[in-house]
Amino acid sequence: MKIYKEAYFDRNAWLLDNMDKLNVSHLEFLVLLVINFCQEHNKEINLDFLCEKLQVSPNDLDKALASLSGKGYLRIDINEKGICYDIDGVFDFDIVKYDKICDGIFEKCENCYEKHVFLLDYYLPNGTAVDIARKIREDDWDSPIVIFTAEGDDNVILKAYKKRLQILDFIVKDEDYQSNLLELFDLCLAQLNYSEKFSYKNSFMSYNFDYDKIQYIYKLNNERRIMVVTDNGSYPLTTTLKKFYKHLTNNYVYTHKSCIVNMARVKLFDWKNSKFVLDSGEEVYMLSRLRRKELMERENR
Repeated sequence: MKIYKEAYFDRNAWLLDNMDKLNVSHLEFLVLLVINFCQEHNKEINLDFLCEKLQVSPNDLDKALASLSGKGYLRIDINEKGICYDIDGVFDFDIVKYDKICDGIFEKCENCYEKHVFLLDYYLPNGTAVDIARKIREDDWDSPIVIFTAEGDDNVILKAYKKRLQILDFIVKDEDYQSNLLELFDLCLAQLNYSEKFSYKNSFMSYNFDYDKIQYIYKLNNERRIMVVTDNGSYPLTTTLKKFYKHLTNNYVYTHKSCIVNMARVKLFDWKNSKFVLDSGEEVYMLSRLRRKELMERENR
């Protein structure tokens, strides 16, 4: 079930609240707002309409649409009704429900790339929410956990667990608790979006990388081994470059089929010598001319 398709989910408010976290230009953000407005009010959308409303040229609009599509925020489909603009990719996340403690819950924690929000009933048929929270925190200290309790539960014990297991909140299920759910979801999303660390569990080791301290990542000779180069050292990981890239922020781009760089750390692209120079002074000879157009566009944003 997609939460953003529920009637209570306010897409426009979500866009405005998360404007600074989407890594889009002002024009791209306006495009998202206009498309969302038109969809909510069943208005027809076409290129001429968007150009008129946004007061931009067709060329500038094409660039904005291409950029949004490349970020996974926009999908343009053609069917018997014409051109359809789908921005579900901006909001795309799932709700998975379990009625008891099971392995499926903990398998979510094993995927270090995905972000989760755990909403747990305190009493379950085969245990309690605290049992689940303890297990989650063995691997995952980033995902928000919220526990719903009944009136009369021991608040002293719950407060102790809140600090020890970093529970975002305990919510008493009274008559009015649902009225606070939207505010609660905002807090959960804010906690996820403000996280500037990348958590990775590799065999028996767990790593927490600061996004801004990752300089570049490259593939080792082994297809399933990569090296993450950071300000604090280099770390070999067992995964593929493709999987790692999929879950990085938009600051990271391919410079070569075997290398990804943090654009914020690049001082110079030297196309003549097929290398890029980092702000640390390191020169990396992994710059493909096939990537020149994309990288120059990113530099000019």
